[in-house]
Amino acid sequence: MSDPAIKLTKKEIDAITQRGSDDQYPDVMTTKQVWQMLQMSRSTLFEWKREGRFTGAFRLVKGTLRWSRVRVIECYFNKKQ
Repeated sequence: MSDPAIKLTKKEIDAITQRGSDDQYPDVMTTKQVWQMLQMSRSTLFEWKREGRFTGAFRLVKGTLRWSRVRVIECYFNKKQ
């Protein structure tokens, strides 16, 4: 079992978020892309957002929710306890 207090370093996050030619997830993602990337349910994603575990979500002019890929990864691996 891993220690929940361990945080990823900037170097580790940079390695995770580096763009590859075969990368299927864009820098700005839909909600579906986020829960698929994290392999979690949509309801869990929104629950975590409500609880403040995820930042980086924003609404477009028409109200559509979008997510910053880098911010999602940072929040997921360095989540608040």
